[in-house]
Amino acid sequence: MLVTLGNNTPLTAGNSTVAPYACKSLQKVFIKVDDTSGQTAYDHTVTITLGQRVICQSSAVGLLGMSTAFQSGSAQTGSSCQYGINLGSHELLDNENVYVTVRAGINSLDAVDISAEVDAPCEPFPIRYTEYADSTFTADGVLSAICYKSDAGAIDEDGTNVEMRNQVNSSSPTVISATNWFSAISPTSAEASWGVLQQNNVPLNTSFNYSQGTANRIIVGSLMSTTRRQVRQAQADKSVARQFAQVSR
Repeated sequence: MLVTLGNNTPLTAGNSTVAPYACKSLQKVFIKVDDTSGQTAYDHTVTITLGQRVICQSSAVGLLGMSTAFQSGSAQTGSSCQYGINLGSHELLDNENVYVTVRAGINSLDAVDISAEVDAPCEPFPIRYTEYADSTFTADGVLSAICYKSDAGAIDEDGTNVEMRNQVNSSSPTVISATNWFSAISPTSAEASWGVLQQNNVPLNTSFNYSQGTANRIIVGSLMSTTRRQVRQAQADKSVARQFAQVSR
């Protein structure tokens, strides 16, 4: 079900707003930011925690790319941006709450709206998003990865190679090739700002190594582990939902 965590919250430069919510499971977070005065709506970061567990830590630029490529939806201009964060499905235990933190960058933001999809009866499939500023790093359980420039500038002429290795294979495509892939699946006209590096059907531990050119950030979507308690809670919620579901005859 869709719930509201906060509407029309203004932020001064460098300050943040924290939107809490109590639920049993979390599937998606939706964020919209307006900045008609400063024209830098994209300049903010997002942190999502479940109790003490961090499941999202990224700039809005990276999350905009993920939303555009894999959720078929986002919008970004200087005065406004909006996007969704598909978190799969996280089960919360031991009175954990959801906390969504949006922090403004070097300029103030006129209004921040935060909402979420919660308590959907489904199997646990917890996805974590992490932005990397390093040129060399390793990420576990990689499902997807996108490269971009920290200020959302164009990267479609960046000929830098990005070396990627996992347990199955290795490759070293250019950023130009990554933007071509992004363009092929993007429904928007802002294809030049992001490039798809990984889209895996199974989670793979992957190392990344590149000489940062125009593109200087990579965001990774990784599959997290689940406990037996989380699986049992998800199955119990599905069972309750089936009991009350309308049966077609």
